Amino acid sequence: MARPFKLRRRVDIRKLDVPEDIVAVEQALEKVGYYEPPVFGTGRSAPWELDNAIRQLQTDRGLKPDGVIEPDGP
Repeated sequence: MARPFKLRRRVDIRKLDVPEDIVAVEQALEKVGYYEPPVFGTGRSAPWELDNAIRQLQTDRGLKPDGVIEPDGP
């Protein structure tokens, strides 16, 4: 099971404000099998890949699949 992590602000693909929070979400989703980091180059994945991973996790957990993760949310 993945360990909980703290976000500074909400993670919303439409507003990628806090890079540290985005990385934390990517790493957590990778650990639970919902996200695969890019294997080429040094760039980050496309925003829709992370959005899809967040929405799939939300759907599988019975949450509203809105692609948003709140700092103190489920």
